[in-house]
Amino acid sequence: MPSLILTGHACTGKTTFAKLLRERALNHKSKLIQNVFIVNEQSARPDKTLRECYSTSTEEKLTRSALKNEFDMHVGKEKTLVVLDSMNYIKGFRYELHCISKASGGKHGVIWLICNEEVAKKWNEQRSEISNTGESGTSNDNDNQSKNEDCYYSEEMMEELMLRYEPPDQRNRWDRPLYRVDVNSTLDDNILGNLKLSNHTTNPNINDSAEEVLQKSVYNMHSLSEVIKDSSQSTVVTSTASNKIMGSSCRITTAATTTSTVTAPATTGSGFRRAAASKSGFQRAISSSSSS
Repeated sequence: MPSLILTGHACTGKTTFAKLLRERALNHKSKLIQNVFIVNEQSARPDKTLRECYSTSTEEKLTRSALKNEFDMHVGKEKTLVVLDSMNYIKGFRYELHCISKASGGKHGVIWLICNEEVAKKWNEQRSEISNTGESGTSNDNDNQSKNEDCYYSEEMMEELMLRYEPPDQRNRWDRPLYRVDVNSTLDDNILGNLKLSNHTTNPNINDSAEEVLQKSVYNMHSLSEVIKDSSQSTVVTSTASNKIMGSSCRITTAATTTSTVTAPATTGSGFRRAAASKSGFQRAISSSSSS
């Protein structure tokens, strides 16, 4: 069965979007999906806060390993949709997830949630205020619950994560089919007013927003910039006005010119897992992608 990899900057609505996907999948009249597993830092490392998961390079590696292991445990189950709800900002990690999906014989897709940088930082500030308020009046009887509610990053960590983000590129087979979600288009005036933004363009073009993400990244490349501007990139357009991503009735329409799916070749799962863990395998994948 299919798996979906969410990617994007921190605090861009990925968890909200994952829950909407779960609701829609379970309520679909086809009944092809009967179970939905949402894999994220809270489920993979319940004893850690988000800040602790990305506080050091060692903790980051442990977090990615835990996410990958839980993803591998659930993917491929019959009538089950697996949604990996995390930043997934390293292309090598997305390649490993792609290999796991192919080994399981299921379909695989990447969803890139694109949001204005300032909006993401304001949402993180709001999370911090809510979490700190809750902690001051909450007992310490349930440490795991307190940690799960502590879902914000420090300002320095937000900046570092944005700088290290590697935008998905549909030319790479592990990043396709790629669907881009325009979070900006779902924000109404009330939400924007509450955020008190210093400089925000109302409903910016999704290509401009994607370009902004690339310019922020230290992995900025001219060739990728041209691809991001290309309208042939698979795009998901979220509806505006009455259907908001913050609500429960977000309507999603695809306007993709290329929506090819990835099918698993006839090979063993263990072989793909070894290839995913191999640096040389990743380098060969990059070379073959560039030459195609």
